[in-house]
Amino acid sequence: MPDSPPRLWVANLDAEEAWRPGPRRALKRRVLDRIAAFGALLSTRTGPGDALWLPAPVDRGRLPLLDPGAELLTAPPAEVLRRHRDFEVRPWAEAPPWVAGRRADAAARANDRRFALELARKLGVDDPRASVIKDPADLRRWLDRWPELKSWVLKAPFSASGRDRVVHAPPDPLDDPAPSPPNRSIDTLFHRHGELLVEPWHDRRLDLGVLFHTDAPDRPTIHRQRIGPGGAVEAIELTPEPVTPDPSPVFDIVEPVARALRESGYSGPAGIDAWLHVDGGDSRWHALGEINARLSIGWLARGAADRAFGDRRHVVLRVGDRAAFQNADGKSQQSLPLVLPTPSSPGLWLEAPAGPRS
Repeated sequence: MPDSPPRLWVANLDAEEAWRPGPRRALKRRVLDRIAAFGALLSTRTGPGDALWLPAPVDRGRLPLLDPGAELLTAPPAEVLRRHRDFEVRPWAEAPPWVAGRRADAAARANDRRFALELARKLGVDDPRASVIKDPADLRRWLDRWPELKSWVLKAPFSASGRDRVVHAPPDPLDDPAPSPPNRSIDTLFHRHGELLVEPWHDRRLDLGVLFHTDAPDRPTIHRQRIGPGGAVEAIELTPEPVTPDPSPVFDIVEPVARALRESGYSGPAGIDAWLHVDGGDSRWHALGEINARLSIGWLARGAADRAFGDRRHVVLRVGDRAAFQNADGKSQQSLPLVLPTPSSPGLWLEAPAGPRS
């Protein structure tokens, strides 16, 4: 059998910019540095002769699991593709310029929040207050329709890690539920994206990620997630311990979501973000919060944990600054660095606690 071609791993965590209609926006350097650190998790999958493209430079010394024979790249995508035309392209997300045509179009549809909202409505798991709106006047009408709602969030159809959103969550429940116009952040979002998704900002108590392949939705895996105030992942907890209360409402939609993704033209790794929240004094599952039709941090965390710790029952992927990283390294011999931190960029590491989960 002929040897497999080398792989070009692509950390295009800025895929939302490629899927969004209109001119592509240049991301700020601090954003590029952060997504490059997360994208560097792909280094755990590299083999001899592979290449890894990152949206901003990451020193090889920060990547202890990068294969010694793998090449690190930050050149413009067109140049990388031209020089590596014989490589098998393995992107984080199927988006231009790395993937073109029907595959890219299907991935764009599948990752659009409007697609997720429409599907949630069909499956009967939506928040009926969630809506797609077109301008600030629409927002005011929506707020007038739900006068009891004090906290809400505006999200772009394509965005990740807390980018391109406005959260209105006043500390005092008696505060005015609407910001005083004009609101420059809201105006900017509408100008940039046209339509936005508006929904209640839920009082979340537990965040879950469910991973599956669209062609094998009968074998999903589940993990707990800790999400920071800005919407970015801070930790992923892989454990076989049962989730309480029973997350059946989340598992029940995996197969219909996978079927809808296949029907939309997307095939590949996917995930669902779900959360338990308090609404009117009752705890309930929001089973379909987000659809991630791509590789994700959860996928890479699970793969790295399986290779590093085998059948270890409890492993946590943590994201943090240098102080947090050094503290973890000093207290546990079961801490495995994946991406070393710098003063301006986070580190990522695995921890396998010795005792039972607290």
